[in-house]
Amino acid sequence: MHKRDTSGLKKHAQMRSQEAKRRTEEGIRQLIKDKKPISFKTVAEISGVSRAWLYQQDDIRARIEHLRSQQSTRKSVPIEQKATRSSNTAVVRTLKERVKKVQAENHELRRQLEVVYGRLVHAEGEAERYKRQLEMIQRERDKQQENMQTNEAPSSTADSFSAVRIVEEAGIPVNATLSRVIRAAAPGTVRNALEAFQQASEIAAIRHPGGWLKRAIEEAWEPNIEIASDETTELDRFNEWFPAAREQGLVLASRQESGEILVLTSDEEWVNFQQFLETHPST
Repeated sequence: MHKRDTSGLKKHAQMRSQEAKRRTEEGIRQLIKDKKPISFKTVAEISGVSRAWLYQQDDIRARIEHLRSQQSTRKSVPIEQKATRSSNTAVVRTLKERVKKVQAENHELRRQLEVVYGRLVHAEGEAERYKRQLEMIQRERDKQQENMQTNEAPSSTADSFSAVRIVEEAGIPVNATLSRVIRAAAPGTVRNALEAFQQASEIAAIRHPGGWLKRAIEEAWEPNIEIASDETTELDRFNEWFPAAREQGLVLASRQESGEILVLTSDEEWVNFQQFLETHPST
């Protein structure tokens, strides 16, 4: 029997197997490049070979299983890592919400600050207005007081100089203090004090005329009074007693104050008539 030559068939089968492996290698590299999942199905589809053939090729099968295992390991995320990512996401979300809340609070605070600043500016304006009104009232009051003092004082500068000249003509030295007292007093007060001085000087010598007149003006002394004889027994007794007491130099002047009779002693002191009478009962 003639033996059939099969060497050509074997050679052709080897070539087909090598071509299939080449395509398989190219397919695997393409899947890796495209970052696509590697499995027997995907390798068979891209390489144009059957999955059964891939399972029969021990080296190719081992490589596919190894690459598939690597991809599965990279894709699987540990539970701890998943928890960390979830926690980080929650923290970021919380921080964003807190930032929004703080921004809203800052906006409200700025608005309130603007309101307070506006009220402060208004209050400062009101305070300044009240201050001006108070100053105006104060000036008006000072003016009124000045007018009242002017009405009580000599009517004019000429009158005050005239009063000073009259005092000087009466022989009383006028120093700066007495001049100031005369000018500040009303004309009637100066006239009464000067008349009281003249009456007192007729009775006894006055040691310090300027001081005597100054006090008379400041205390509004008046000349000796002529008391009606039909008023009271006290007045009658005073009318009998006073002329003799004045001649003896015991008293210099007299006046009435709140219904009370006062006499000016030789010591230039105003005392109650009844009290003085107890120490000088008769003349």
